Amino acid sequence: MEKAQLAYYKNPQARPVEVHVYFADARGKKQDRDAMAGALAGLVAENAHRANPFVYLKTGWVEVKLENELTREWYELPDGFSSVTINSLSTEDWWSGEVGGYNVLTDTRSQLAKQIRSKDKLVPTYRANLGDKARVWLLLYRGVTVARSMVIPACAKEWRFPFTFDRVFWFVSLENEFVEIQLKL
Repeated sequence: MEKAQLAYYKNPQARPVEVHVYFADARGKKQDRDAMAGALAGLVAENAHRANPFVYLKTGWVEVKLENELTREWYELPDGFSSVTINSLSTEDWWSGEVGGYNVLTDTRSQLAKQIRSKDKLVPTYRANLGDKARVWLLLYRGVTVARSMVIPACAKEWRFPFTFDRVFWFVSLENEFVEIQLKL
């Protein structure tokens, strides 16, 4: 990642960006790190201007926002890459991760339950510091820092969790969607 970032910024006209990369599963494949760094630097150079404020690239059809208009374009990522996100709002060091999946019915649901439980412990403190009629809501937020982000499964509208908040919402910024989490009585 450092080599790719350095190669990209060798061009004095390079737009300042932060890049998040998820590598494809490389089991059993030999990969040339220098070639991959060069390919990534080139990919960012070709697409940084499209980051408004970000662009998410993967092999296949992707939606791209250009001047307040969504378009669909075909992208073929270089070998070894699963997805690349270019963010024009940040100039932090570029970072990477390996591709991993999640199971909607187990992983996503259990992570939501864990997050709600951890925040629910604080509700008595919130209520003690607020007026009697104040309502306490929880917003769970998934930003675009996760290259694949996380979709809200259709069945999430039916999920029920125990909590003492007045309302709980889950928002996913890449998809620009939210769902209200239901109380389990």
